[in-house]
Parts: sequence; C-alpha cells; structure tokens
Amino acid sequence: MKKIIILILGLLVLSCSNDDKPIVLATGNQIIDFSLQIEGEIYRGVIDQQQKTIKFETERKDVSSLKPTVIFSEKARIEPSPNLSMDFREEVVYTVYAENGVPNVYRVKVNNRPISFENEIDNFSFVIEGKSYEAVIKRQTGIIRIVLPISNISGLRPTINIPAYATINPPLNEPRDFTVPVNYTVTSENGERKTYTVKVNEPEIERIILGYSANPSFYVGAEAGFTGRFLINEGEIPEVYFHDGTNKYIPHQLDFMYSYGDSWTGVRYYAVTFVIPDNIPTNIYTVVLKNRGYTMEYYGLDIKKENAPNPLSLSQEVFSRGEVLKVFGENLTARIVVPSEGYHLLWKTYAVDISVNNDNTEMTFIPNYRQDNLYPSYYGREPEEKKITFFDESGRMGRGIMTIFK
Repeated sequence: MKKIIILILGLLVLSCSNDDKPIVLATGNQIIDFSLQIEGEIYRGVIDQQQKTIKFETERKDVSSLKPTVIFSEKARIEPSPNLSMDFREEVVYTVYAENGVPNVYRVKVNNRPISFENEIDNFSFVIEGKSYEAVIKRQTGIIRIVLPISNISGLRPTINIPAYATINPPLNEPRDFTVPVNYTVTSENGERKTYTVKVNEPEIERIILGYSANPSFYVGAEAGFTGRFLINEGEIPEVYFHDGTNKYIPHQLDFMYSYGDSWTGVRYYAVTFVIPDNIPTNIYTVVLKNRGYTMEYYGLDIKKENAPNPLSLSQEVFSRGEVLKVFGENLTARIVVPSEGYHLLWKTYAVDISVNNDNTEMTFIPNYRQDNLYPSYYGREPEEKKITFFDESGRMGRGIMTIFK
C-alpha cells in the first residue's frame, strides 16, 4: 500500500512540472512566393516585404479568374484560400495569419497593360562640342531635319528617344554616315512599323541668280545660276539639269563655288553657274540638282529660244575711256550690262548714248564721262577682261561677249 501512494505522488509531481512549461506558437506570416498561371505561362510576382505588395507585369492577358500558387510561412494560414479563383483585374488582398494569430496583409496588383501601338520617334538630337542640337520632326511625313555647324557629318552618333516598348533599326546610339539621308524604322510592341528619314544639313536651292529682273528670265546662250545651302559636298560633283516634265537638258560650263558660311546657324551657302544650251526650247523649267542622295528641285527657270541675242565680234580688242564700242552679231539689243564695282545696266537715256541698227546686227555705245567708272584706269588699276551681256526691255538676259576695258 505504501508503494502505491509513493507512485501516485511522483506522478502528481511530474504532472505539475510539465504544466509549468509555456506553449510556443509559430510567428511566421510571410508570403514567400506567389505565382499565377496565365494562358499557359507561369508568372512570378515581385514581392516587396517592406511595402507588403506583390506585383505582376503582363500585356493584354485574361486575368479575370485565376488560382494562384502561394508558398507561405510554415504553420501559418492564408485567406482567401489559394484554391479559390480570383479576379485579378482589380487589386486582391491576401492575409497570412501566423500560428500565433498575428496577421500580415499583402496586396496583389497585376498591371495588365494593353500592348503598345506607339512607334513614334519622340526626340532626335546630336551633341556637337558639348552643345545639344535638336532636330525638327515632321510626324505626318516622317521627315526629320537638322542643321549642324560642322561639315564632316559622316560618323555621327545621334541620341534618339522612342516609346518604352518599341524597337528601332538601325540600333540606338550607333554611329551613322549622315552625308546621305538615313532611314530609321521604329516598330511598336504590336508590330506596326513606321520609317523616318533623317536629313542632316539638307541641301536646298533657294533662288535663281544672274538675272536682272524681279522674275529672272533668260535667253538660250545666257549665263545663269542658282544659290542655296549645302549644295556641294567636298570631293563630289553634283548632277545638274533642267526638266520640263518630259525632257532633260544638260547645261554647259557648270561651275560650283563656295559662297559663304553663317557662323551662327552653321549653314554653308554655295553658288552654281552655267550656260543655257542653245538647243533648249522656250519654256519654264525646273532646275534639278542631285547630290549626296538628295534630289533638289527649283521651278521657275524662264528660258526663251526665239530672238536670242548672239554677239559675235567687236570693233576692237581693247577699249579705253572715250572710245566708241561696237558689237556685231544677231538679235542685238540696245541694252547691256557691264561689271564694274558692281554691275552697270546701260540703255538709251539722256546720260547714255547706246543704239542698235535696224536689223539688230550692230550695237554702238558712245561713252561719256558718266561712264568713266567702267574703266579700270579710272581707279588706277590695270586693264581688265569683262563680259558685255545683252538683255531686252523685259530684263531677260542673253548671251555676252568678252573684251578688255583699259
């Protein structure tokens, strides 16, 4: 009997000893991994444990009814259950409860953006000697133009901004030869393409020169020309011709020269001169210049073939002050131009004695003191070769003839 009492007392003591130890419950309440199977593809969310967010980036997917796969802390529970399909078109909240009951709330956001249709070039620029130059973008035509203050544009690296999900070819930041037009093709995320043509220091014909009327016009055989910017590329000879919509005519005695440069804008201006061929019919022509992959056109070269002045010879080779000047030829006019400190246009007035015979084969100019400035000796200079150019009452310029003024 005594042994039984001792055993019972021992068990009671042991039982009291176990009751004194506290039960420790797990505190883990984190989502460790969260994934969605969308249209057969597994997407894993980006978990931010500080902000308690889970984010997905998708493009035009059906996320209206998805069951997530969730890995969370051991011994914790989660609500709502991952076995339930949820509509992820809106933010979904999941709460993880630790074994000890402490909750942890996560917000799941699926950024299911639409596929981008954007294929525009937003900005196109160059950095030259530390200064940025931004191009003008014409989105309707796809033309990008820019003027740079440098002549060597053969290996430039542009800065190009395109939409976030678009691609471009040639690749961004790749150096290109911009002495010719360069095409860039931008492809949107949905595959739509748009091509832009970049023109750096694009040539342009600006006006017809060597005419002496408000609307310059010429006879065949006359010297004419045009000016413009970036017309000439060093080491290359442009192609120049006249066009009437059907026929092409090549001018004679082409000459190209640098005119001047604008230090502020970087624009370089050039002049092109030529002689109008005798075989060209009366018409108003388009002047065409092709160079560096560019085709420049200027409509308005007014040419007349009929009754074109044709000076053939002079009464003498050298003319001094006070000497009568005679020119012989065909269709001569009583109007001439002589260069001297500018250009002097001479026709019959009270101060100018100039005439032509009845059949227009002989022009006579009798100078007086008012025309002394035509002669280099007036300025104390040596004799100079000059061209006497004929023009008619309308200002239409014709052929000229060279002589020496003393």
